Amino acid sequence: MTTPLVIGFLLGPKGLLGMLLGAISSGFLMGVMMSNAGGAWDNAKKYVEKGNLGPSKKKGSANHKATVVGDTVGDPFKDTSGPSLNILIKLMSIVALVIAPLLTARKDDEGNPIPKDDWEDWWAAVILIAGLLILGWIYMKLMARYGTIHDRDYIFREAQRRKEAQGKAPPKLVPEAKSPETREEPQNFAQSGSDVSLGGVGGKKKGGGGAAAGGRLLPGDPDGGYGTLEE
Repeated sequence: MTTPLVIGFLLGPKGLLGMLLGAISSGFLMGVMMSNAGGAWDNAKKYVEKGNLGPSKKKGSANHKATVVGDTVGDPFKDTSGPSLNILIKLMSIVALVIAPLLTARKDDEGNPIPKDDWEDWWAAVILIAGLLILGWIYMKLMARYGTIHDRDYIFREAQRRKEAQGKAPPKLVPEAKSPETREEPQNFAQSGSDVSLGGVGGKKKGGGGAAAGGRLLPGDPDGGYGTLEE
């Protein structure tokens, strides 16, 4: 809504006219596109729910889930975003009409109305831009301190709390801490000219090279099912 004020005072009536023409033409095309696309997404979900794609692709199938994702975008497209462009164009036009007398004429020393020059009221546009920047900075600071709409950690904690209240939260997985006595130390299986014999499952070693015979177990079965490294 402040765009006509900034453009009007900065560029004058001709710049404001060009801005309004561009906003009306592009806004109309975008509104029609949003209405058609949103209706198509919404009807696609209803088409799948009626089973027109087959009995295996009804509600609950992967096809239906895909159409639900599309309908999530399609509903605001056709119900809110598209119609709001019409309101935006009307507001811009009304604001432009209200400030039109301030942009087109001024009075001379004798009190007679004369047309204004281009860029004559540029200082007013600079003041508006500075005010908008200050308000935007204040808004961002307040949102960073008190806002929660974009706080991912807060959203995750709140969702977890609601699931726990409903008894739907999954159990939290806490890794078990191993004592120093049971902690396995990494073994060095570097090969230095010795044989590696692989036995069958169950700890049967080729040539009697089991753990009892001085060999080290390879990673795998605790009984040496994957064989041993003979030293």
